[in-house]
Amino acid sequence: ERFAAAVDAAPRRTHLYTSISGAIDYAARLFGQGFEGTRQVVDISGDGINNSGRDIGQARGEALEQGIILNGLAVLDRTPPPAGLAQM
Repeated sequence: ERFAAAVDAAPRRTHLYTSISGAIDYAARLFGQGFEGTRQVVDISGDGINNSGRDIGQARGEALEQGIILNGLAVLDRTPPPAGLAQM
């Protein structure tokens, strides 16, 4: 519970871009680099849409073709966006 409280209290840093496709591509390249487990699974969490990098559908499709399982966790962020970001 102390660890969870520390994570909850930690400040979140907000950046302007989210590349879910980049995370999928990066993780997919790591498979086959050494120890091989019985499954290839990528867990992704994020608080935004894929607004940077290549099309997420292509990245997802290629990962699934390689037999990679993709899990996703949407993070709800109720923090107001930084000044000027809402106009984008």
